[in-house]
Order: sequence, then C-alpha cells, then structure tokens
Amino acid sequence: MSARAPWTLYVARDKRWPRRHDVGSVLCLEVADTLGDALDVVECSDAASRPGWLVGTPTLTTDEGIFRGHACFSELLRAALTEARAQGADAQKASSAV
Repeated sequence: MSARAPWTLYVARDKRWPRRHDVGSVLCLEVADTLGDALDVVECSDAASRPGWLVGTPTLTTDEGIFRGHACFSELLRAALTEARAQGADAQKASSAV
C-alpha cells in the first residue's frame, strides 16, 4: 500500500500464549478483515515496535481520535456495518439497472 490508510489498528500477541493475539486484538482483526485498504494493522507485541503513547491493545487511531479496548472494537464494527450497508445499496442499484 503506497498511501497511508486513514485508520491504524494496533494489535499484540497474548502474553500467556504468544502464538496467538490477545482476545481483543483477535476480535478487532476479524472485523478489520472486512475493511480492506481503509485500515493499516500494526503488530506491536515487542517494546521496540510499540509507540510510546500506546497503553494497550487493541487500539484504533482515526481522524476522529483514539479508541481503546471495547471502544476500538465498537468503532471497527460500526465502520464494517456502514461499509456493508453501502455495498448492499450499490448491489441493489446495480441489479435494478439491469
């Protein structure tokens, strides 16, 4: 991706089971898959990759602010539902034009 996406999702691995992401990150990653290029995902499991201001994961940064934890998940879900509605409306317009 050449241009930065308008949103950035910060996720991390589970501290007890490092082979998987923490529960909040897993939920957000599932929703994030539906948003495509509108979202950059940053893995920040080690201290070197973690921005100094980041206090936990999942965290979402947008033009409207910073969303952490449940607020992060809710904002991603809202965006995914908005996108799904828009795609549904576009599909309905296309089928009615035929």
